[in-house]
Amino acid sequence: AKYSELFPGNQYEADTLGGMVRSLEEHLEPGCDRTIVIDAGIATEENLKWLKDNHYHYVAVNRGKAPFAKEFSGMKVLTEDEKKGVKIEVKRFIQEQEVYLLCRSEKKIQKERSMRTRVEQLFTERLEYYRAGLNVPHRTKRYGKAVELVGKLKEKYPRAAKLYEVEVKPEADKPATDKSLKAVDIVWKEKEGTYDRETTQEGSYVLRTDRLDLGDEEIWGIYTMLGQIEYAFLCMKSSLGLRPNFHQKEDRVDTHMFISV
Repeated sequence: AKYSELFPGNQYEADTLGGMVRSLEEHLEPGCDRTIVIDAGIATEENLKWLKDNHYHYVAVNRGKAPFAKEFSGMKVLTEDEKKGVKIEVKRFIQEQEVYLLCRSEKKIQKERSMRTRVEQLFTERLEYYRAGLNVPHRTKRYGKAVELVGKLKEKYPRAAKLYEVEVKPEADKPATDKSLKAVDIVWKEKEGTYDRETTQEGSYVLRTDRLDLGDEEIWGIYTMLGQIEYAFLCMKSSLGLRPNFHQKEDRVDTHMFISV
């Protein structure tokens, strides 16, 4: 059986787990095996403890960095389809009565690599623009202002910024306190070690569960059910026209959803 329910959206996602599970309990038969599947956004340590305390099992995406998230040697192929470009590799770890499953997806690698290279391109193109402007009339040349522009750029593209070392070079014959101090160059390079480490981990994620009885394929298969749910929401929000919703009154919102779905 399948059930769905709408909850208020204007609240911190990690705080909603207890209410959702309590609501779900109304549909469950007494004594049935209960395994909650949750994504990283809601899989806080507090929520996992709550599930344990209330006698629920869980399959979750590990939140934060797992100590073995870089141990890719010896991974086994779980599923592969060369025509579709699908390849899932996994490696199993057991720690403190939990199974951690390091997963790496070929499609996820391609997607994250494409996103990273696009952001890197925007980041370095803007750095090149600032550097070229140091020799163009009416463009930023003051050292302090150039440092400020680079700082704002790092804030805008943090994913790319953490991969590069960027330095604004001032005039050599003036003190740093001189307000007329100009920038003579802007240079950047990949951070040694960081760049390779970050790009190597693309396409990987870690699943964790207290179900020690489950095999690798079962754990991964249970987690991928979330993808089906997410795809259903994607269809509702796009092709079915659930969003945008410009109504304010509840009965009109309900009508809009009824017509859409």
